[in-house]
Amino acid sequence: MLDTIFESWLETQERDAKALNKSSDVVEIQTVDAQRFLCRFRCKGLLRTRSGEIEETGEFFVGIAFADDYLRHFDPLQTISLLSPQGVFHPNVSPNGSGICPGHMHPGTSLADLVSQIHSILTYQHMNLNDSWNLDAAAWARNQLHRFPVDRRPLKRRKLNLHIEEVVSP
Repeated sequence: MLDTIFESWLETQERDAKALNKSSDVVEIQTVDAQRFLCRFRCKGLLRTRSGEIEETGEFFVGIAFADDYLRHFDPLQTISLLSPQGVFHPNVSPNGSGICPGHMHPGTSLADLVSQIHSILTYQHMNLNDSWNLDAAAWARNQLHRFPVDRRPLKRRKLNLHIEEVVSP
């Protein structure tokens, strides 16, 4: 049974997911149940094909699951699952392609912050070449810095502050 603090926190995550859906052209978040979310990222990222070539792709599915003790303990392998496609190639993605290391995160990191960090990893807007899960991808990326980021679009649409003045003719 979930405690009331965690239940309240989860309700906030669901509200934030809905708000992010409205403000983003890049991610769509579906609530699976109170503790699990499915994120569809429509952004450019890289894959290593079976033949070893590095190619761009444009869609990723990531599962985020908050364990009962998530407010006290953060385990990226338990929390974040890279579901598809296979072969995602990034220094912060496990060599088998199933896990994403979002960097140093704390227990209770919000869904929105996790989604933002995952987006920045998938698009190569962020990468840690000195502390990598995938050493092969890190070595490759060091020689390809001119290619990054592969997708520059922000997670959220930028708000336009338009100021329109009425011009009156004499």
